[in-house]
Amino acid sequence: GTGTGASGRGAPPGRPCAPAGAELDGKKLGLADYRGTVGLVDFWATGCGPGLRVLPKVRKAYDRYHAQGFEVIAVSLDYERAELASYVEKNRLPWPQIIFDTPEELGGSNPLARKYNVNAIPATFLIDREGKVLSKNLRGHELISEVGRQFEGTAPVIPIRLYAGAGGMLLLGALLGALIQRRA
Repeated sequence: GTGTGASGRGAPPGRPCAPAGAELDGKKLGLADYRGTVGLVDFWATGCGPGLRVLPKVRKAYDRYHAQGFEVIAVSLDYERAELASYVEKNRLPWPQIIFDTPEELGGSNPLARKYNVNAIPATFLIDREGKVLSKNLRGHELISEVGRQFEGTAPVIPIRLYAGAGGMLLLGALLGALIQRRA
């Protein structure tokens, strides 16, 4: 089983953390796609009561700071892809969900959980703009406060992933030009 409650282990502060895997729709995803943003990696499962109780604060932090460059990547330790997909749709979770397909990679055998020494969920890792762990297992208001501290006095960050293709590069150039003019 995956257990409940915060793991005492996990990626220690200062260590790189860049989980990668396939999203629910099969698209490949990695935290490296979000370099330059502040991210929260949330190891959870739909059947984990404590993990579900953390979600409202994760959502609040996401809603409050997403426009400034805060991203959430969930790593699901569910055993059923369909159950996860249903929960995500019903609850309109806007961030990506990494889940593996083979039985030996589901639940507590999730390779990312093993890689980052997550032996109980929920487990969260707040990641800085360089991809290193700032803090782990933040809950409630502490999570929202710590995320907010990362954005004090900063301009919004726009993830490069959002701007693929020539049209996106033109838009990115226009946005950067507008920011430079605004600061002048």
